[in-house]
Amino acid sequence: MNSNHKTEGSEKKTSRHALVIGGSLAGLFAARVLADFFDKVTILDRDVFPVTPEHRKGVPQSYHAHGSLPTGFCILEQLFPGIMHDLRANGAATSSNVVPLAIVSPKGLLPLPKEPGEVIAFSRTLLEWHVRDRVSKRPEVHIITDTEVTGLLATQDRTRVIGIQVSKRGQRGFTTTLHADLVVDASGRNSQAPRWLVELGYKAPSVETINSNLRYSSRFHAKPDQFPAGWQNLIVNGHPPHGHAGLILSVDHGRWHVTLGGMAGNVPPIDEGGFMQWAHDLPDPIIYEALRIAQPLTPIRGYGTPENHLHHFERMHKWPTGFIVTGDAVCAFNPIYGQGMTVSVMDAMTLQRCLQEQQRSPRADFEQHFQHQLAKTLLQPGSLLQTKTCVGPK
Repeated sequence: MNSNHKTEGSEKKTSRHALVIGGSLAGLFAARVLADFFDKVTILDRDVFPVTPEHRKGVPQSYHAHGSLPTGFCILEQLFPGIMHDLRANGAATSSNVVPLAIVSPKGLLPLPKEPGEVIAFSRTLLEWHVRDRVSKRPEVHIITDTEVTGLLATQDRTRVIGIQVSKRGQRGFTTTLHADLVVDASGRNSQAPRWLVELGYKAPSVETINSNLRYSSRFHAKPDQFPAGWQNLIVNGHPPHGHAGLILSVDHGRWHVTLGGMAGNVPPIDEGGFMQWAHDLPDPIIYEALRIAQPLTPIRGYGTPENHLHHFERMHKWPTGFIVTGDAVCAFNPIYGQGMTVSVMDAMTLQRCLQEQQRSPRADFEQHFQHQLAKTLLQPGSLLQTKTCVGPK
């Protein structure tokens, strides 16, 4: 990562208005970057956002375990200087001289080293709230909620996207239009971008899909006082082919986020007895024993992960100017590997780099170039695992 990275509105703005479809993390990260280049950035989302760090209907996966890889922490602090300090002040779990993530394989506990420095962890809801709060305070940014995007607007020859059609959620018969110089689709796994492109006369992108049939059951617990663990987070992997697993993540406000998982049709129960039995049947008793003394704070919630996909937008021979796609709308990873949030912020850095290049040397195929560069980012999994520490001051 370039140590001379610029932040907080330091770029020269060259266009007027960018629209971002989707206000989850990928959309917020994109909007943060766009605010350095555009005079106005509008985020649209189907949800009404909570005023405190709470779950919301549009992100059902937030009830289940989330994590950020080292690269994600580095970029977060670069895009939002001081955010780690704010997360700490708002209850994020911090510790030192512990194993950040202890892993119990079917053969036993892996000999992973302790981290002498600070290890920080927090919930998806706390992170998204802080990111949204910071992005919304940028003078260029305007957020429109409870609104659905129903299609793209294009020029008569359909070579350029010039805006979107929108309606209030649940009122599709009453549509209006919003115009923009750039439309960014960050609407997630259920993105309508392939259909919209076909409606404009383009071919649908090729897509790769994998369905691991992953199922979760999750609950938040109060971390027991003086719990004698040499780890901050823990995962227990079961024996194949059943794919039973369990995970304890330390999150904000002294809580554990406990998730039990199963693949290939194995569904963790959401009743109390079944939840504890699943934990008991894992090849190592540590999660079960921890849950026996931890106070439950929420109901048990189940979730089934949709199929994972990679849309190859970069392989399309024709592409409209004024439109790009990012985040899970391009590539939705299997969440069991904890890559989604990190990849979303890396996508935003790819967008930033392309916009900087566009300022220095404008190119007519900027949008198609971005999709090519994004594909390269997605095919570099090693960059996710960088161990460089670059969080802000304590």
